[in-house]
Amino acid sequence: MNRLVRGSVMLATTLGVLAACGGDPTSDGADKPTTIVTDPSVLFVANTDSQSITVELHNVLGQQLAADFAVTNVGAGIVVSRDDSFAVIDGNKPNPTKARFFVRPTDPSSFVSTTFDVIAGGLTRTVPVRITPANLPGTFSTTTPNIGDTVTLSAAAPLKFTPASTLTFGSIVAIPVGISLDSSTFTFLAPAGATGQGTATGMRLSFLESPQTIATTATIAVTNTVIIYPGTDDPTTAPVITAAGSGISTGIIDAATLAGPDLAGDGGIGTANYYQLVVPADGVFNIAVSWDSDADIDLIVCDDAACASADFQAATGAQPETGNYTLAAGTYYIEVEHFAGTAPTWFAITVKTE
Repeated sequence: MNRLVRGSVMLATTLGVLAACGGDPTSDGADKPTTIVTDPSVLFVANTDSQSITVELHNVLGQQLAADFAVTNVGAGIVVSRDDSFAVIDGNKPNPTKARFFVRPTDPSSFVSTTFDVIAGGLTRTVPVRITPANLPGTFSTTTPNIGDTVTLSAAAPLKFTPASTLTFGSIVAIPVGISLDSSTFTFLAPAGATGQGTATGMRLSFLESPQTIATTATIAVTNTVIIYPGTDDPTTAPVITAAGSGISTGIIDAATLAGPDLAGDGGIGTANYYQLVVPADGVFNIAVSWDSDADIDLIVCDDAACASADFQAATGAQPETGNYTLAAGTYYIEVEHFAGTAPTWFAITVKTE
């Protein structure tokens, strides 16, 4: 009998402890908000688009709570609007358990790294926003250049060009001349056949790790007129190409209409153009020539204006002709001559510092 009494007392004591704890250990703090959760946590929005973000208020158990969601402290360069058609109502409560907002840039030419705040249940969460480039807002200094004209493409800040940047129009590659000191402009020679939008590579934004490849919003239409550089029939007065820094290309596009002497003496049939190549520092340089016909064109690099010593490695039957040259600092001379076939109307010379 005593054992039964003691057992009953122990059972009653245990039930009393459970009752003191409220019976359900998960009920403590179930109505207390602890966290605002957003999906995604960081918002990347293309400059031509908008992006949605969903917001929830959670308790300590990760359960959703109904709340009056709102935004505040919206940073410059973005607009945040609530999607009133989106709501998840928890039973008969007047507020939803989830809200959705849309974020868009105020200006398609504006690239910003900013934030806005979500408030709910007495809590605040800051959401980072990055406006990223889906295109390259910018302008060409001229939209109707002649072949070989110098054209400058300006980018919208804070987009920047890099020494590795290139510009193409379909399969046509523009010859780069250089970028500005603040990296906001890219200067190039208008290539034959270029039309429509260009595609720029190597574009940088401070808040994006990877370089961007993006198309320009502006278009271009290169005319068929080819500029004629004075002096290309004489190496002593030939136009100058100055080799650029490591990894950078430069060059010239010239009408192939002059008939300079065949100083290299390898049997050119009429058209010989000359270009001075200034090498500021010792290095290896890739020199290439391309043209607009089925001709056999040779490229010869000479040590002096008389071409007493010539390098014929790019005098083959290839199109384009190209070679790698180890050159000391100084001035060299490039002879480009028509060797066989239909005469071209232009030459494109590129010099890349390796």
